[in-house]
Amino acid sequence: MQTGLTDFDEITEGLEPGQLLVVAARPSVGKTAFGMNIADHVTRRRKKAVAFFSMEMTKRELTQRLIAMRTGVSVAAQCSGKLDGDQWAKISECQAGIEGEQLFLIGHPAIGVPYARAVARKLKRQHGLDLIVLDYIGLMKGEGQNRTPKPNAGNRQYRQQSAQDIRRFRPVLVRIRTYAARAGRTGYRSYADLGRPSAHSQFGTFLQHQNFQ
Repeated sequence: MQTGLTDFDEITEGLEPGQLLVVAARPSVGKTAFGMNIADHVTRRRKKAVAFFSMEMTKRELTQRLIAMRTGVSVAAQCSGKLDGDQWAKISECQAGIEGEQLFLIGHPAIGVPYARAVARKLKRQHGLDLIVLDYIGLMKGEGQNRTPKPNAGNRQYRQQSAQDIRRFRPVLVRIRTYAARAGRTGYRSYADLGRPSAHSQFGTFLQHQNFQ
């Protein structure tokens, strides 16, 4: 299944059923936008069903970002309500299109593995399910956890199990966050910076801002 990102598809040869793909980057580099672009392409161009889980944004915020991405009307402009006729027309057309698509946006800070697994099963049964995006897995609650764990290497077992439990349905794209470089080191990240959260993944990729050192 092609993602719509030409260079990325050439490297990965597209997404395969049951595949787990880890996307890692430092904060504010564009991990969420990366995942949403793939979800948007798979839904609109490939006519597939996609579940997008976010532990950082609500469904409304996800919808606003999707509209901004498709129409060019920024989230700030949408929230202000100060739009001209052309912008309103673009948003109305976009909203109508979203309602007719199989892009399921699930946003809640307390999403856990059992909930995500149950939703995935329900969507697969009712609509079919071709891709799952988890944004981001470091904030997901494991089974029996009463609080959100900190996204560090100490939680890698739970993150591995979380993604492995869910990916049995369809390809799974998960987002994690990397932190400061080790002392005395600059330049591009190495696979070791993932903190080994991806022992069960088939592929890992880093996003890096061109001005980051």
